[in-house]
Amino acid sequence: METRQIEFDSSDYHKALVLRDEVLRKPLGLFDENLTTEAADVHFGAFVNDRLIAVLLLTKLNGTDIKMRQVAVDENFRSLKAGSKLVQIAESYARNAGYRKMVLNARKT
Repeated sequence: METRQIEFDSSDYHKALVLRDEVLRKPLGLFDENLTTEAADVHFGAFVNDRLIAVLLLTKLNGTDIKMRQVAVDENFRSLKAGSKLVQIAESYARNAGYRKMVLNARKT
C-alpha cells in the first residue's frame, strides 16, 4: 500500500470523489455538494496498485486548529488498515505544520 498527498482537481482527486460518494454520501442520501472550497484543503490517499482505496481531507479552521473530514475507505480493503495509516499521516502533517488541535466528527457506523 502506498500513501500520498492528492492534488485538488487531479485525476486522483476525481477518483476520491467517486469513493467518497459511494462510502459517505450515498448511504446518507446526499448528492449535491459545493466542492470549490476543497482547493484549500489537504487531501491524502492510500493506493494499492495505483487503485485509490482510501481518502482523508484536512481543512484549516484557524491558525491553530485543523479539521479531519471525509475519511472514506473502500469496504473491500478495510482489512489493510488504510484509514488508520491515513489518520497517522494526517496527525503528523498537522503537527509538523504547527497545528495544536485536530477536530473531527464521526458516524456511529
